[in-house]
Amino acid sequence: MMIPHQCLDCKPPPVGLGCCHCYRTLLTGLTAEGWGAFTQKRTGQAQQQSLALAAGRLRLRTLAFATPDGLRPAKATLSLNGKPLPATLTAKPGRAEITLADELLLQAGERLEIVLDG
Repeated sequence: MMIPHQCLDCKPPPVGLGCCHCYRTLLTGLTAEGWGAFTQKRTGQAQQQSLALAAGRLRLRTLAFATPDGLRPAKATLSLNGKPLPATLTAKPGRAEITLADELLLQAGERLEIVLDG
């Protein structure tokens, strides 16, 4: 039996200059269990990410996101379908790592929102 990884590590490609940076992609091959969409938007000292699962399921315990130079988030706010989700943030230059308090099993039709504030 294959046990899927419980870590999502997102490093979107650099985006052009502008007041906001946006990125959206299809998540395929992420796990043997599901697929969906990942979006990211950067504005000022905030970075917003969302994972929307279209089919299957996705087990998560940790998430990691690349952050631009100058953004070292002090706070991560997570919500699952609009309900708060407890987690711990570890910020490093160029990277934000989030550990969920409990393993999350994201199901088809559910949306995980992550907001990083500087």
